[in-house]
Amino acid sequence: MIENPFEQIMTELAEIKTAISKPQPIATPDEIISREELQKRLGVTEPTLIRYGRKGIIPELRLGSNVRYNWPDVLAALSNVKTLKK
Repeated sequence: MIENPFEQIMTELAEIKTAISKPQPIATPDEIISREELQKRLGVTEPTLIRYGRKGIIPELRLGSNVRYNWPDVLAALSNVKTLKK
């Protein structure tokens, strides 16, 4: 037996409404990476990263003697530096 197309559409719309009414994550999770990983991603040397950190060009997370970087924050900081120099 063929179902009423209107009822089928209403059922599908109810499912879509339920799916979109669920809370969605607003922020992307932070990606904390090591200095070595940041070197690979940016293609720079360790002294360059140390210099960028000291000058405040990129934000650092210090955990004792270890340094970590929040990848989205680094990208944002570098994009701001590029736009300021233009």
